[in-house]
Amino acid sequence: MKTLNVILRVLTVLAVCFALAGCLRSSDSNDDDLVEEDSSEEVGGDDVADSGDTGDSSGDGGGGGTASGAPAAPVVTPAYDDWTLTFTWPAVADADFYRVFEDPDGVSGFTQIGSDLTANEYTNNISLTERNGARYVVAACNSEGCTDSSEVTVDGLDSGITPIVVSGDPAPGIGSGAVFSGEVGTQLRFDVNQSGAVAILGATDQTDSSGSLRDGIFSYSSGAGLSLIQADDATLPSSDATYNGFFNVLIDNTGQIIFGGILNQ
Repeated sequence: MKTLNVILRVLTVLAVCFALAGCLRSSDSNDDDLVEEDSSEEVGGDDVADSGDTGDSSGDGGGGGTASGAPAAPVVTPAYDDWTLTFTWPAVADADFYRVFEDPDGVSGFTQIGSDLTANEYTNNISLTERNGARYVVAACNSEGCTDSSEVTVDGLDSGITPIVVSGDPAPGIGSGAVFSGEVGTQLRFDVNQSGAVAILGATDQTDSSGSLRDGIFSYSSGAGLSLIQADDATLPSSDATYNGFFNVLIDNTGQIIFGGILNQ
């Protein structure tokens, strides 16, 4: 009898242990489920963020690289008249200012010229002979970014030039009755600065001591007109050499004229 009681007690203890083990396993399973649910929520959150970023990138791409909120691209019209290059464009909505960029020869790359503009016009006095292949871009800007216009070229704009001198016009300072010769068409070199003053290399019907047509460096401005700066066959300062022709001329923005000359020594 005593042995039977011991066996029953052992069986009761084993039953309790099995029950407790079942509860523990159930608790562990529930905890695992909770961890999996939390993990799933985190991964789902990351997917949403990635999806949102992708959408933003797609939006930027659709804008052609334009920052969200930046103005539209300006529509630029170029003109060239009497040494003055002018760009105009209709006012762009939401633009606070504009910038003009120049690639002077088509290969050097764009750099900004002048300061930021609030007017929808840009004017510069330049020599188009120094701007072969030049390209320009106007950007409309605000605090959100800038948007470039289409590239503007200056090819073919020289139809707006009014001649300063032509063959047969008086050539001041060279000699009595001197006029510019037909050689002007082949020998003329000129440069213009931002204030509109022009430096000219021209040939005249006068001859130098060698019997050749005489070259001169001239300046021109709308106020002072045309005047001689240097004639060939004249003595080079501080030397016994004389000028025997010229081959280039430049004028800076202060009005100083620089020229290259050939000498008789």
